[in-house]
Amino acid sequence: MSRRERRRRRNQRHATQVTPVVSGRSPAPATRRPSAPFGVFLLVAVLGTIVLAVVLRDPLSGRIREIACVVTGCTGTGMATAGWLVISLWLFYAVGMLLAFPRLGIPARIVAVLVGCALTVPVLTFTPGKRGRSLANIVDGVGAEAFKTGVRWGFASVALALVAALLVSRERSRSVRQAFGAGLVVVFSLAMLGVAVVRAEPVRMTAAQTVPEPTFTAAGDTLRRGAARDLAGCAGVLPDDTLLDGCLRTVRASWTTDDSDAVVHLAAVFFPGYPRVHDALRRIPDGLGQTGVDGPVLTRVEGSAHWLLLTSVGHADRRPIAAADQGHLRWAVEQVTHRFIGTYLDQPYEPEPENGIGPRTP
Repeated sequence: MSRRERRRRRNQRHATQVTPVVSGRSPAPATRRPSAPFGVFLLVAVLGTIVLAVVLRDPLSGRIREIACVVTGCTGTGMATAGWLVISLWLFYAVGMLLAFPRLGIPARIVAVLVGCALTVPVLTFTPGKRGRSLANIVDGVGAEAFKTGVRWGFASVALALVAALLVSRERSRSVRQAFGAGLVVVFSLAMLGVAVVRAEPVRMTAAQTVPEPTFTAAGDTLRRGAARDLAGCAGVLPDDTLLDGCLRTVRASWTTDDSDAVVHLAAVFFPGYPRVHDALRRIPDGLGQTGVDGPVLTRVEGSAHWLLLTSVGHADRRPIAAADQGHLRWAVEQVTHRFIGTYLDQPYEPEPENGIGPRTP
């Protein structure tokens, strides 16, 4: 073998590369790159989410608030928790997907993206923007203030999640970084929930909140309240419970007045939204009175704010009602209902005599 041939073979041996194998470790899997069709799907999903959030902004925000009101009973604590959950549920899902998404196959990724889009639409719906689009304009209705408080502190959870990411960014171990970061997000978010619950404005729907005064004066007359109570739902308020489908709570009380011998019985039925009050008004037949009231009475059904007000008024001795008595009997009803709604809205106002309805002793 010639010297040139020996040199060539020696160079070939030195040029051979051997991949080192670390004992006890398997080769790292290759990074799974998304395919072009999946990238197109992801782009369409993002654009579709934005379009849906814009188109459904007003009806969706109202519907979410109403559902939250029904589920939580419209309490201040419940509505604040619901508002916080709208934002924080998306946050928890986003953190989970950041950890799990690289390990998923294409079908699972598609499902994960669709679920993420569904959770993102409500978040975008409640996100303030330009042109005066604030939470005050986005959410209204019963329990809206408490719900908005929860949403605000839910967004605070998102901000603190970014702080958590910065805190763990210098940790070298990936597993420790992920576990510690996820734990911080949960802790920060639960802390924001506690703040939201504490700061939530209570919803006035109990007897103690809506008829707190044992006596009140209106247009020179003094009215005295008897026993007052409230109950969950509205079973037994009317002879047919289905007439009040969708109600959440009922406040019942009665009053006497020093203007006459009128006795006013009120059943105030609370609903999660005025559309449901309007539906109940259409279902209740004329002249139908509340249960538990005996003797000749004048009945009235009206809707105001989120309340359906059922009133019955008659003489204290339950004698028949003469035509000449109807004016001052209905006047007592006006005084009670005006006081009730004024207290609920925190805007007291008094009725004015009109159309033959006024005090017996001017």
